[in-house]
Amino acid sequence: MVSVSSTPVATMVNPDGSWAWDKFQDFLPSSVLLAIAAVRPPSAHVTDHIGWGGDDRRIFTVKSAYSLCAGDDQGIVSPLWKAVSKYRGLPRIRLFFWLVFQGKILTNSERVRRHMSNDPGCGLCGASVEDLSHLFRDCIEARMLWSRVVKEEKLTGFLTLDFQTWLASNFQNLQDFSINPEDWDIAFGTYLWNIWRRRNERLFSPDIIPSEDIYHRSLRMIAELGRASSMLRLHQHAAPNLTADVKRWEAPAAGWIKINTDGSRNTSTGLASCGGVGRDLESRWCFEFAKGIGSCSCLEAEFWGIYEDLATAWSLRYPRVFIETDNREAYETIVSSNSRKVGSSILPSIFELLSRSWEVQVGFVRREGNVVADAISRLVLPTSLEYRRWLEVSLAIRDLVMADGIHDAISGTQLPIQRAYDDLGGR
Repeated sequence: MVSVSSTPVATMVNPDGSWAWDKFQDFLPSSVLLAIAAVRPPSAHVTDHIGWGGDDRRIFTVKSAYSLCAGDDQGIVSPLWKAVSKYRGLPRIRLFFWLVFQGKILTNSERVRRHMSNDPGCGLCGASVEDLSHLFRDCIEARMLWSRVVKEEKLTGFLTLDFQTWLASNFQNLQDFSINPEDWDIAFGTYLWNIWRRRNERLFSPDIIPSEDIYHRSLRMIAELGRASSMLRLHQHAAPNLTADVKRWEAPAAGWIKINTDGSRNTSTGLASCGGVGRDLESRWCFEFAKGIGSCSCLEAEFWGIYEDLATAWSLRYPRVFIETDNREAYETIVSSNSRKVGSSILPSIFELLSRSWEVQVGFVRREGNVVADAISRLVLPTSLEYRRWLEVSLAIRDLVMADGIHDAISGTQLPIQRAYDDLGGR
């Protein structure tokens, strides 16, 4: 039994550099243990530095300080924000939605709240309060519009839902209310936008008589957007893509091996894993591994994958290594050699490996060229914290390897270096 409160972290590490779980695992819940598992234990060549506890990168920001003071839960993302980001209509309408969801649209009730006006009433129908719900559902023009496009048997429920629920339902459940559910999310957004436009025209340009009502103006905008989208798709299909990255794996130069690495994180549990694969000029399999990490960020999982790949390549005595990642932030961090910018516990170990006597190049690859490494990273359960290796192409990814255009890798021939890898126990 040890006194945790007075024990330095360095004493919780085994001589081989791994965590001495038996010394502290009985004192902590599993969620904390999984977070510790994703942290690289202290080592002799790494110095401690002070970090900000309010940010995963250990860097102080005003945003993280405000979140701590306000008690914001950064892990909860409202479905409404996802609906905004995925809206397929005009960009100006997407921005408009963001303001609606934030409650920042300057209805008369909002103008009164901001001391910009003394009258919260509706200027069209005379209602005592013009708020978002009244403007977009209850006012005369809005009701006339919805009666034309919403199923008659659904209209009452459509107009009485909680306003936030109403917004979310019309973006996510496209079959519920609309007479014509095809592209309803685009149409719904366009209707709201034109209700707001018509309200402002009536308020600020009362002498102008509109040539179209809200319904027909919206139909015209939807049709124009459809034609523009069709022309864009036709142009993209016909024009050669001269700048796109290669979407399949490319072999390294002679004398080099190429290692593709990837990290994977479950957004609902926060648990992560990583994996990687090394191949040579002839596309032959050099090694393949997957490792459960624990609880960490997606970026930290990418760093763990890079570290494990480099450590494996060094143990196999490869003199020239080209390592590719599909995470641009991880790539830029390593190329700039700025570990303090990110605050990762594993980055100093990566830089220490890079400083050794061998040639290592780091590259960025699009996700389409990294599908094999991505699949390998999912071959272990993040909660298991296990490290698994394969000397030949594992059955679970064989089809992906074939699709990647690498047929020689599935020959089953084991290279001398692979036998040496087996003798070394993988690391």
